[in-house]
Amino acid sequence: MKENIAIAGGDTAQPLNTQKRVSIVAESSRAFDQPRLLDCGCGAGSYLPYFESIGWDVMGIEFLPEKVEEARNAGLGEDKLIQGDLQSMPFASSSFDILFFNEVLEHVPSDQAALSEAHRVLKDDGLVVIFSPNRLYPFESHGVYLKKKEKVKLPVWTPFIPYIPTRLGTCFFEYWARNYWPGQLRRMVKASGFSIVETSFVWQTFEGISGSKTGWLNKSRPLLRSFSTRLEKTPLLNVFGISQYICAKKEPSTPEQTTAQKDQ
Repeated sequence: MKENIAIAGGDTAQPLNTQKRVSIVAESSRAFDQPRLLDCGCGAGSYLPYFESIGWDVMGIEFLPEKVEEARNAGLGEDKLIQGDLQSMPFASSSFDILFFNEVLEHVPSDQAALSEAHRVLKDDGLVVIFSPNRLYPFESHGVYLKKKEKVKLPVWTPFIPYIPTRLGTCFFEYWARNYWPGQLRRMVKASGFSIVETSFVWQTFEGISGSKTGWLNKSRPLLRSFSTRLEKTPLLNVFGISQYICAKKEPSTPEQTTAQKDQ
């Protein structure tokens, strides 16, 4: 999997998609009353009001200056959103109950460093919740570029790009985001010190998140949305959703681990 990837990212904050994802996270976090949530790689902070509306204490961190400026123009001050690097977050250890990575991990230069920092700033028994690309989905939703003198981006509906082994694919394509096999991402989360609580797959809401302007797609969205909802609930077929969801817990440190950390 490619490391040192350039920081980038889009925006998934369309109404239906946002409500779906906030509902999934809220359902996974029922054990908390009014948790403190950090939206990691929050963009312009579009998800923050949705979490605030259910009574949560929220904050966002975003790397890209243009996104932070957009948030400021929307009225979000430094008490709600700061600029920072997910690989070295400006927060004390054990500061948050929930960390929210929404289609972000695949864009961080070192995804493992970001997960390590997440473990540090999360409280014991806190949750990290992750939405990230699902490589079982037969389309590369970020798109890829053909390696030519002038880069040509393949349409996002070009099939089976994710199924090409990465080592072979890099001979022909330039990837600007990672794409994870489900087992691969779960192993990486576990290796960062978390225990998996819940996993599932999320299907798209066809709100033009990928930027597709195809006429037939625009006309077919209501039908596609209904079909997608059915497949999301169908065993065996649901694994082909556009995103995978992982909810994982930071287990409390043992006295021996706490002593070792203090000695470091």
